[in-house]
Amino acid sequence: MVFPFPYAVVLGTSFVQMGLMRSARNLCQNVFQVGWVGLSEKLGKRVFVLIGYMLSGFLTVSYLIFQASLQLLILVILQSVFWSVYLTQNFEFNQLIFSTS
Repeated sequence: MVFPFPYAVVLGTSFVQMGLMRSARNLCQNVFQVGWVGLSEKLGKRVFVLIGYMLSGFLTVSYLIFQASLQLLILVILQSVFWSVYLTQNFEFNQLIFSTS
């Protein structure tokens, strides 16, 4: 996951907001991991890998659209949620692929 630290400095983001942006990634991975695994067992892992990767990539590109530090904070938190979907499912998907070969 890309962290837009230099871009946040240019926007004038406060130290508190930068701390929230940095911690959102780990927090979202830990909090949402159980829920994503449960849903992926019902709906399929490939769907969640695709959704998480595509939405996280879209939100990374959308950093360039928004010009306020609060909007950047919200984007980083949303990207962290979708990145946690991708990482959790990608890890399980890779274990499934490499364990069968």
